[in-house]
Amino acid sequence: TYGLETEDGRPLPLEETPLWRAMHGETVTDATWMVRLRDGSRRLLAGTASPLRRPDGSLHGAMIVTRDESERRRVDEERRIGAFK
Repeated sequence: TYGLETEDGRPLPLEETPLWRAMHGETVTDATWMVRLRDGSRRLLAGTASPLRRPDGSLHGAMIVTRDESERRRVDEERRIGAFK
């Protein structure tokens, strides 16, 4: 129900999503992506994803930690524009 997109609005292919990558053994750090919510609004998320492994080293799953960067990005942009006035 959520649409994942690149920051420029292109659909984010499943294979490029941090959670999918972690489920396949990759550790992903400092990734950013957009989430289109049901109401049509978009939020900028940033985070990391890590594979979870069993004691024998085999993949068991993955975990992802995200933070909403939308407000911080908006404030940064306002400051940048204000600096040019």
